[in-house]
Amino acid sequence: CLVILIVYAITNPTIDEANSPLTSYFYSLMYRFGIWPAVLYIGFIGPIIEEVSFRLWGNGKLWTGIVSVILISVWSIAIGWWVALLTILAGTVILTVFNDDKRKRLFALMLLSSIVFALAHLGNYNEDKVLTIVGIIHKLGFGLFASYLVINHNILWSIGLHIINNSL
Repeated sequence: CLVILIVYAITNPTIDEANSPLTSYFYSLMYRFGIWPAVLYIGFIGPIIEEVSFRLWGNGKLWTGIVSVILISVWSIAIGWWVALLTILAGTVILTVFNDDKRKRLFALMLLSSIVFALAHLGNYNEDKVLTIVGIIHKLGFGLFASYLVINHNILWSIGLHIINNSL
């Protein structure tokens, strides 16, 4: 995904991100407060909040699965109320149907959280279709890999990966 983004940026110099509303907002904040609040939020606070929200279920306990479905559905409100409703419905079905099968429950929650994670980051990209598609693929892959780390190690590994990703 990174190679595609670099090649695309080189071959399409007409993208004007400096005039996007989000970029202008961040520039105004950095002008007022310096770069450190943005570094602190994007590099540390954001990844911790997102990882706890999207991957708390990774320890396999039912109560963390329930809390995760609620947190993931709150994030999905940014996409649309109907996505939040579908997320709650899908999460409830997953937790009910796979209540006795931990492996299937973890796999289904991994897919649900990774898909919503990718869709929740749609606002990071401008209206360019190629960048949006590549961005969604990148965030989906990131969500799946972070989920793998949580399931096989612990949430601190995915938080560390997310901090490194955002800091870069």
